[in-house]
Amino acid sequence: MLSPKRITPPASMPITLDEAKAQCRVELGVTDEDSLIEGMIAAATEQLESTLDSVLVSQTWEQRFGAFSHCLRLPKKAVSGVVSVKYYDAGNTLQTLASSSYELLTDAAGSYVSFWPLSSFPDVYERPDAVVVQFTAGGVVADISPSLRAAILLHVAFLYEFRESNLEASVTPTGAYENLIWPFKRTKV
Repeated sequence: MLSPKRITPPASMPITLDEAKAQCRVELGVTDEDSLIEGMIAAATEQLESTLDSVLVSQTWEQRFGAFSHCLRLPKKAVSGVVSVKYYDAGNTLQTLASSSYELLTDAAGSYVSFWPLSSFPDVYERPDAVVVQFTAGGVVADISPSLRAAILLHVAFLYEFRESNLEASVTPTGAYENLIWPFKRTKV
């Protein structure tokens, strides 16, 4: 399985610029650092999503596989749907599999595309990305847990406060951040 690739980014961030400015104690009418704070919101969101192997706000992703199997595991949490399943046929031409041939299922380990009861798969060209699954993950901002929103705000405030830090000792976020995100981490066995 190759690394997942984001196809369509989220239309909005989990927290607003005004919320981040309030957390950083920056006056709302002052716009000098808006771009800086927006970048910090994006960085804090990206870090949280990476830590959780999840996405918060709806976006489209692509996962490529070397071959078909009855269960193609998707790497993100909060998968909401499959956009398409495509494959490179024996002649190395990209084809689209009928949506009636698969379904999205979720178990304790996460979401996956199931081809059951498909008894045989189309022949695919031998290449590491022979099967291409595009899927949507994430939801709407209003449905994001208050704990995760608070974690992003804490991280943004931390980045803002220590943005030019040249301390000899390393500076790390508070334990509050870890406590806020801990219930959402995927346990790996």
